Amino acid sequence: VIRQAGRERGARLIRFAERAVEFWEETIASRGIECEYLRSGNVVAGVHPRHREPLRKSAALARELGVKASFLDEAAMRERGLPPAFRFGVLEGCGGHMHPGKYALGLRSALLGSGARVFEQTPVKALQLSGEPRIAPWDDAETGARALGTAEVEQLARDFIAAARRAEQAGF
Repeated sequence: VIRQAGRERGARLIRFAERAVEFWEETIASRGIECEYLRSGNVVAGVHPRHREPLRKSAALARELGVKASFLDEAAMRERGLPPAFRFGVLEGCGGHMHPGKYALGLRSALLGSGARVFEQTPVKALQLSGEPRIAPWDDAETGARALGTAEVEQLARDFIAAARRAEQAGF
């Protein structure tokens, strides 16, 4: 991410992803969604000796940027129960594993129990506020929408998180 987006923007994207995981975990807990979630982090594994140093550097850079990450040597990988083919890796501290089918059913149950109306199979091609130009995740000649800019995506994420928190405080 850092190589593609640059140091500052990449760090913001990583923090955004970590906040999204935290929000998701809060949703599971607050809605009582039973999906066998195990908060174990995620491992980016190396299988060849030449992967060791790039992974070690990635872990160091991640920690420097405030990301929850650490380098795992061979012993640490075995302690986590990972097969010997995965020699070493970087443990990303947030996230984990869950049963996706149980998550989907639990989320459905929570949604239906909230009284919300659900409109299935309705694609959103663009958003348009009254008097504002159409915007979308990408330029769309069919709808005349322009792509969202980075600042707009970041603001949209902040607004979404704030709206989710308000909904939660209101009992949804």
